[in-house]
Amino acid sequence: MLSKVNPHDIFVRGIFKQTDYAKEFLTHFLPKEILETIDLQELRLDDTSFVTEGFKELYSDILFEVPFKTSETSNIYILFEHKSNPEHDLLLQLLKYQTEIYNKSKGLIPVVCLVFYHSEEKWTIPERFSEKMKLGEKISVFKKYILDYKYLLFDIERAKLEKWELSVKLKIVLLLLKEVRKEGFDVIKFQEIIKLGREVFLSLDGLDLLKRVMMYIFYTTDIERQKVKEILNETITKVRTEEIMTTAERLILEGELKGELKGELKGELKGKLKGKLEGKLETAINMFKLDIPEDLILKATGFSKADLFRKNKIHINELKAKRENRKLAIRTALNMREKEFDLETIERVTELDMKWLKRFFKRVS
Repeated sequence: MLSKVNPHDIFVRGIFKQTDYAKEFLTHFLPKEILETIDLQELRLDDTSFVTEGFKELYSDILFEVPFKTSETSNIYILFEHKSNPEHDLLLQLLKYQTEIYNKSKGLIPVVCLVFYHSEEKWTIPERFSEKMKLGEKISVFKKYILDYKYLLFDIERAKLEKWELSVKLKIVLLLLKEVRKEGFDVIKFQEIIKLGREVFLSLDGLDLLKRVMMYIFYTTDIERQKVKEILNETITKVRTEEIMTTAERLILEGELKGELKGELKGELKGKLKGKLEGKLETAINMFKLDIPEDLILKATGFSKADLFRKNKIHINELKAKRENRKLAIRTALNMREKEFDLETIERVTELDMKWLKRFFKRVS
């Protein structure tokens, strides 16, 4: 079993960021009164960042925008939050999300929070914000004076999925999420899932799903890769098996290399830079990198020295550390080139620009 990443988040987000999966799931899950009000077929993934970079490092989110069925100009947002364990500060997390959305959107657009939970552990987090305050009977006094909201909870372990008329591909996803964390999940269970999805996996569109299933299995179970290969050979074609196994193993290697690289970078930094500096702050940093004199940077950006160094917490040592990070990335790129990795893989692992890599390797060859 591999454990350098959070495979549950990666799998769930990778699936439900695809709007066909999201639409089908929401059609079955959302309350009837909401479904009657919104036009779910016009749902779209909102990939503009309503959440600050520093916030995104802490929480994973999927944000959908859905119009109303009527001619009203306003839409609603559906915030899809995945949890593989109960988190007691969840209500505050969701409140921060909503605040970010309200701050950055034009007007106050309704936000419906949906928590997708999959674990055998019982979910014990209150569903209303007011319940977190433990007001008891006093809630009736303060209810109309305090902030309150309720999130929608999908608990896969207790959901009656057999009553849902699901497509095979969504059935595969939900069945895998429901079973994979149980102690009884074994080769037989895995084989049942592959047999269920055979026709889907053999289709052109099914290749992506099969790749995600394989990666999820490799990262969350101890099933040997050779056994996985045997099951795939028995159930789907050998050509598709070789294709998917090669792809999965390459992606795992990339993930391990990237994890090692990030670990080295983190170890060398005394303090981690929080978030991405934008606008004039980003300009100031770039000018520092070019060794431009401090007085010219202050003049160009309009910052005072106190604003730049104290309020924004920019330190020369951090900038030097970032330079060292780039040197480490370049060394990694050279090592990977010697091991005959292709340029696309090197780009993904090191996060160096492709054009720059081509010029660099041409220069050092």
